[in-house]
Amino acid sequence: MRSIRPYQQKIHIQALSYGALAIALVFISTRFTTIPGPIPPGYLNFGDTVIFLCALLLGWKTALVAGALGSMLADISYGAFLYAPITLVVKGLEGAVTGWICMLFDHKFKTAGRKANPGFLLGMLGGAGVMITGYFIAEAFLLGFFDPTFGLVAGISNLPMNFVQGGVSLLAGYLLHFPLMRLVRENGT
Repeated sequence: MRSIRPYQQKIHIQALSYGALAIALVFISTRFTTIPGPIPPGYLNFGDTVIFLCALLLGWKTALVAGALGSMLADISYGAFLYAPITLVVKGLEGAVTGWICMLFDHKFKTAGRKANPGFLLGMLGGAGVMITGYFIAEAFLLGFFDPTFGLVAGISNLPMNFVQGGVSLLAGYLLHFPLMRLVRENGT
């Protein structure tokens, strides 16, 4: 059995704490900023903004877990049980894609002296695309097992709402990332 050195344990506890906080923030921002969508139980929220910021600040792995678990728990607490497993996959992939693209561009531009990560915008676009595509596929095909017409109608009718959700979250994430990055640089964390 391998022993954990004290400095390694501190890093693991810190990462675990950040991850738990990220899950809680995604849950809160998803559950308590809801705007009803055209087909119940769909709704708009600011959870995607928090997923995007988690991806930028904490990396793709934390964003994957926070997006998946925080959003799924919000769906369960909202009563959208049918969407919970869909959300687990879609929001997890959204966080992972956003974080992965941010990570790719961060390495390229780290030495360029930029104040913001230019890959963050591309990462958010990729993450929003995953969210829009993922929910469309899930609604059109998975809900189509109950009634093929209903699945396609649900997927198409929720597309505009998902585009709005992705766009608003992208804008909010982009605007919030400037002060957050400044805080990170000033505090060195």
